[in-house]
Amino acid sequence: MEFSTADRTVSDAILTSVGQASRTDPAELPVLYDVVDPDALDSIFSPGRTGDSGSAVRITFEYSGYRVEVCVNGSAIVVSLR
Repeated sequence: MEFSTADRTVSDAILTSVGQASRTDPAELPVLYDVVDPDALDSIFSPGRTGDSGSAVRITFEYSGYRVEVCVNGSAIVVSLR
């Protein structure tokens, strides 16, 4: 599942997308902070920073049975590990 972070924070987009993929209310998912710092993630991928000087920042981590990959252009992919 791919998603864009253009209209929300990265951490919100991750929670929503993993919730949709797993058919779980995002409020019932494990705490994202146990896997990655949501504030740092939101800062790295904030709208003012995305696409800076051709950088190729990409962060990949596992969360609630999914591999989450976030790219500097604001796109992300959620893939089931099961």
